[in-house]
Amino acid sequence: MADFFGIQSPFLDTCGIRPVSREEGRVVAEVAASGGNANSFGLAHGGLTMTLLDSCLGAAARFAEPAAENVMTVSLSVSFVGPARGRITGEGRVVRRAGELVFCEGEARAEDGSLAARAMGVFKLRLRGA
Repeated sequence: MADFFGIQSPFLDTCGIRPVSREEGRVVAEVAASGGNANSFGLAHGGLTMTLLDSCLGAAARFAEPAAENVMTVSLSVSFVGPARGRITGEGRVVRRAGELVFCEGEARAEDGSLAARAMGVFKLRLRGA
C-alpha cells in the first residue's frame, strides 16, 4: 500500500482503507463501513469518512510533484451531505498547485453511489532534500 499512497501509514491499515486506482492528479480508495468503524446509526463514522477523504486528497497532492517526499494537511473542510453506508469510495483530485501548496477537492460516495460527503483541502508539499 505504501507505493499507492506514497507513504506507509499504520493508521490507514487500522481503518481498513484500501487503494482502488491512481492516475495523475486523481486518487480513489475505499473502506467498508462496518463493525468498529460504524457510528450509533450503523453508518460510517464521520471520522472514518474524513480520514478516507484526507488520504485520497493528500495522495493526489503528493503525486502532483515527483520530488515530493510527503505532504502535510494544511486545511481540510468536509461537508456531510448524506449517509455513508456499506463500502465507501473516496476520490481526491488536484485542482491547482501554487508553489509548495496543492489545492484539492473530492467526494465520498456510499455503496449505492449516493453522495455522502464533499471535501476541499490544502496540502503543503515536503520536497526531498528540503
